[in-house]
Amino acid sequence: MFDGQVGRRTRVSMGGKKLPAKELSKHDFVIAAREERVKRARSRLVHETSTKLQAWFRGCRTRAITRASLQHAVVAKCNDVATLQRMYTFAIPVPVLTRLVQETIFVGRLWQPPATADAVVVPCSVLGLVQQSWTALQIEWDRSPSSKHEWTVRVASLCSLVSRLRPSDLQGILPLVAESLPHALYLWAIRPSFGFFDAVVEAWTRDRHHQFPALAPYVDTLVQSYALHEAFACTLMSLPLSAQQPALKPWLDASYLHLPANTLWITSPWQQAVVVGNLLDLLNSYNQVETTAVTLLVQYTCQSVVDFALNSSTIQTQLQLIASRSIVSKLWLSALQQPTPRLVYGVAQVYAWLLTGHPSSSPLVSTVLFTISSSSAILRHVFRLLQSLPSPLWLIFCSSFGSYIDTSDAHTLSNHFPQIPELVTLLSHTLYGILWRESPTVYSIESEAQLSAMVHLFNQLHARVESIALWPSLPIPPDVMTFEEEKNDKTVKVFFESNTRAKLQYVLTTIPQVVPFETRVALFHSYLHLDKQNVPNRHVFAALVPLRIQREHIVTDSFEQFHAIQSLKGRLQITFVNAQGLEEAGVDGGGVFKEYIDTLTKTAFSTEFPYFLATDDHQLYPNPQAHLSSDDAVAYFRFLGRLLAKAMYEEILIEPQFALFFLKKLLGQFNSLDDLRSLDAQMYRHVLELKTIPDVESLGLTFTAASGPHSVHELETNGGEVAVTGENVIRYIHKLADFKLNVQIAAASRAFLVGFHDLIPSTWLRLFSPVR
Repeated sequence: MFDGQVGRRTRVSMGGKKLPAKELSKHDFVIAAREERVKRARSRLVHETSTKLQAWFRGCRTRAITRASLQHAVVAKCNDVATLQRMYTFAIPVPVLTRLVQETIFVGRLWQPPATADAVVVPCSVLGLVQQSWTALQIEWDRSPSSKHEWTVRVASLCSLVSRLRPSDLQGILPLVAESLPHALYLWAIRPSFGFFDAVVEAWTRDRHHQFPALAPYVDTLVQSYALHEAFACTLMSLPLSAQQPALKPWLDASYLHLPANTLWITSPWQQAVVVGNLLDLLNSYNQVETTAVTLLVQYTCQSVVDFALNSSTIQTQLQLIASRSIVSKLWLSALQQPTPRLVYGVAQVYAWLLTGHPSSSPLVSTVLFTISSSSAILRHVFRLLQSLPSPLWLIFCSSFGSYIDTSDAHTLSNHFPQIPELVTLLSHTLYGILWRESPTVYSIESEAQLSAMVHLFNQLHARVESIALWPSLPIPPDVMTFEEEKNDKTVKVFFESNTRAKLQYVLTTIPQVVPFETRVALFHSYLHLDKQNVPNRHVFAALVPLRIQREHIVTDSFEQFHAIQSLKGRLQITFVNAQGLEEAGVDGGGVFKEYIDTLTKTAFSTEFPYFLATDDHQLYPNPQAHLSSDDAVAYFRFLGRLLAKAMYEEILIEPQFALFFLKKLLGQFNSLDDLRSLDAQMYRHVLELKTIPDVESLGLTFTAASGPHSVHELETNGGEVAVTGENVIRYIHKLADFKLNVQIAAASRAFLVGFHDLIPSTWLRLFSPVR
C-alpha cells in the first residue's frame, strides 16, 4: 500500500527472504547449481564410503570373534574325542567329522605352530581323525560324487594347513589321498601359499631323510598329470642353491624352461637373485645351452640382481658365475647366433650393468672383458652390430677391445681384429655426432661409462694408428679454457651440459687429435699469451726476480733459489758467477736467460745426476732408485718439473728428450703393455714371448719383479708364492708392465708433476699426444 514515501522498498522473495542486491546471471546460476550438485554428490559418496568401511570393519571384527570362538569349540571337541577314544573304540560320524574339518579350516591362520615337537596341534589331530575315518568316507563318496568333490577341497585345504604347522604329520595320509583323492593333491599344489611344492621344498630343507622321501614320489605324477611344470619350476628355482643339489637337479632340468616369461610372480629382489643364480648354475652345467634358457636369464636379470653378486654372501658365488668365462662365452655365442639382435641387446645390457656397477679393477669385470676380447668371433660380430644397436654395445665393445689392446702387441692385434681402420673411422664419426653435432642426451651412469669407454678406445687406437681423420672445422675461441673450473677435473659429465664452451673444453682435453695440429699449437701459444698478461711482474716496467748462479754449481744453486721463489711465472734476471766468485759482465736482455735454461736443462737432466736414467734410445725417464742416492729426491723431482715447465712457459727449446712412457705420465695417461717397448725393447720382446711358450711353468717364474740390485717387489699379495702358469700368464704380463711403467716411478712422477703444474696446467698439455 502506498504510504507516501518516495524511496524504493527492500525487495523480498515469496518466502520473505531478502533478495541479493545483484541478481545472478544465467551463467553464474548454472555454475552455482553445478557446484551445489557436486558438493551433494561428494557428501553422499563420503557417507556411503564411511558406511561401507564401518560394515567392513564390523564384518572383520565379527569374523575374528567367530574364528576365535570356533577355535575354542574345535579344541574342546578334539579334547572330548580324544578322551572318549581312550575309553571306547569308535569312529566319528561323517557329519560330525565334516563340521569339525570345516570349522578347523575356517579358523585358518589363528592356528599357531607348536612350541615343542611333542605339543598337541589341533589341525594335525583333526587330520588324524580324517585318516581314521577314511573307510567310512570312501563309502560316503561312493554314494555321493558331490560329497567326494567337497571332501577333495577340504582335504587339500587341511593338508595345506598341516604343512604350515607340522609337515611330518602328513606322511600317513598322503598314500590314501594319492590313491582315493588325487585331485586333492592338485588343489593343494596350486594354492598360492603353503602348497604341495612348498611342502616338498620345506621337507628338503628340514628333513631330507624322512619327510622328503615321503613327498618326493608324488611329484613327477602330479607335475605330468596336471601340467604343473611352471608352478613346480617357480618353487624349485626360488630355493637357494637348488641347482647344486643332486636330488633336485633332475626336476630342474625337466622344468626350468617352463618358468614364466615375465617376473610378475617374483615377490622380492632376493627371490629374483636366487632364481638368476640357479639359472646360472644350470647353464654352467650344460655343454650346449638353449636359446630359451638365455632368454630367461636376460629376462630375470636386472641391475639389483647384478649388485647382489657382491652384496650377498649366501648366493654371491652362484651369481658370480655370470662373469665366468664359460657363462660369458655361452651367452654371447648363443645370442649372436639368433637372426634378430634382440637377445644380443639383452645380454649386452646385463654386462653393461656389471661394468657400470663394479670398478674396472674388479676380478669379475676383468674376466668378462678378457673373455669377450679374446674371442675374435664375438668382437667381429659385435662390431657389425654397433650401428644398429649402439647402446649398450658400444660400452661392451670399447671396454673389451680396450682391455685387449692393453695386453697385446701390434702384430697380434692386427691378426685378432683386422677391421681396425674401419673401427677408427666409425668411432671418429660416432664421437663427432655425440660430442658435437647432436644435442646432449639425458645424463645417466651408463651413458657416462659408454662415452668414457669410447673416448678411451679412440685414444688407444690413436697411439697405434698414425692416420686419424680430422673433424670438420670447429669454432675455437682463443680463450676457450679461460673459464674452466679449476676445482673439478674435466670428466664426461661436461658433455651433458648445453654449454658449447664446456663441450669444446672436453673435446680439446680428451681427444685433441681430431683438431689440426697447427690449430692446437696456436691455441697453446694463445693460452701462454693470455696467462702472461695476468702475471703482475711480467709488465715492461715490473721488477725482475734476480738470480745469482755459479756456473760450477748451476744445479744446486738453481734448486735452492727456485725453492725460494713462490711463482716462476714472472721474469727472471740471471747473473752468472765464475769460478773465482766474480760476476760475469753483461746485462740479461733475454739471451743470458736462454743460455741459463739451456745449460741448466742439459746438466740437471743428465744421467750423471742420480735423478734420471736413459733408455737404449737415449731417452730420459725418472730413476726409480733416486731416493737411495739423495734424501731430497722428492724435492729435486719437483724442482726439475718446475724447470721443464719454465722452459715451456718461456717457449724455449731444450735438448733433453724424454721417454714416451714418461711423457704419457705428464699427460695424466696410464701406461700399458705396449708402452714397455719405449722403456726396454728387449724386455718387451721377452715378455711377449711368454704368451707363446706352451710350458711356461718350466721357467720357474713367480709374481715378482726386481726393483733394484738387491731388492724384489711382489706384483701381488704373496706374489713370491704364486707361480706363473698358462692360466695366469696374461695377468703376470699385465702386472709386470704396470710395475715397470707406473708403480716403479710413481713417487718420482708425482713430485715432478706437482712442480710442473705450478706453471703449466695439465689441460694445456692434453692438447697434444705424447709424441707431439
